[in-house]
Amino acid sequence: MPEKNKCWFANRIIEVRRKYSLTIDIAEATRLDAELATCTSTEMLFFADNGAEAKPLQNTEKQDALTLYDDNKNGRITCAEARKHNIAPVKKSHIAYPFMRDTDGDGVVCE
Repeated sequence: MPEKNKCWFANRIIEVRRKYSLTIDIAEATRLDAELATCTSTEMLFFADNGAEAKPLQNTEKQDALTLYDDNKNGRITCAEARKHNIAPVKKSHIAYPFMRDTDGDGVVCE
């Protein structure tokens, strides 16, 4: 299990296995159940660059990101919009990141 985002990670493992009809062994199922039993949420937590305490992205921050950077109001932020607002490249810790597509999964968009 990763040090951060254990609840999100455990939930994601289950979602992927269900989506692709993958099996799971008893030991892994027990470990995931134990982890999820301690969770109050399976939302992704975001951390400051300095490793400060995690906090879920709040609805006001979600709205702020879209208000600030989603010029065409489609609920997504493109690299063109990010460049226009001088926020590119966009790292995973930025409020705009959840609304962007990180096709290579490296935690940076519009590099």
